[in-house]
Amino acid sequence: MTVKITQHISRRHSTFSDKSWYRTPNAGWRQNIRSNKWERGSISSNTITLGLGITVILVVAGLSFFYLGQVLDTAAQGTDIHAIEQRISELKERQHTLELEGARLRSIQAIEQKIPDLNLVKTDNVSYLSQETGRVAILAE
Repeated sequence: MTVKITQHISRRHSTFSDKSWYRTPNAGWRQNIRSNKWERGSISSNTITLGLGITVILVVAGLSFFYLGQVLDTAAQGTDIHAIEQRISELKERQHTLELEGARLRSIQAIEQKIPDLNLVKTDNVSYLSQETGRVAILAE
């Protein structure tokens, strides 16, 4: 069996006319404006801590995404550079083979093989013109 304890309920304030408590239509019971004047709308340390925490998290996230973008861009440039260097080495090899082919085609053996195709006649007697004076052209009077 439990003991029955009587409870005494009394109002905090004697009347509603003293305006220490009032009821607004949408906010419920609020304390007097005069007693709560400095607490309403004030920023507490918890609010500041929360705001700074969210700001720090957003800044760190932004910097992280920026860093990730830079790393990926650098990696992409690295692969591009590798492909370009490979293309340069292939072109150098091709240049070397073309130089060798050009030297082969300019050789005496290659020219002697092409004499019949070009309808040229082989000569054994070669004569050179001698220059009698140091002039190239003579003026006629």
